[in-house]
Amino acid sequence: MIPKTIAEFRYEGGIQHNCVYVCNYYKYVINRESIIVFLREDKNVPFVTIEYEYGSFDVWQALGKYNHAISPELYQYVEELGERLRCEMMSRQ
Repeated sequence: MIPKTIAEFRYEGGIQHNCVYVCNYYKYVINRESIIVFLREDKNVPFVTIEYEYGSFDVWQALGKYNHAISPELYQYVEELGERLRCEMMSRQ
């Protein structure tokens, strides 16, 4: 999911115990520096918090709860997701 409100950043940070809210990552989104994506196990259960570079969708961070590293297989999925999002964004322009 791509967060649409600051409250969604607060929820993600609280459940994942990371700094996505307290470090104001929504400002990076507003300034078009980053794209933040919240990967879910299901609709409401945070699983991985992802930061992509704006435009290229290169993975800057992809971390699980308490900033734990994710598996190599999951990281590969995150990279592939970034590529799909980049292609989708480019096709809309």
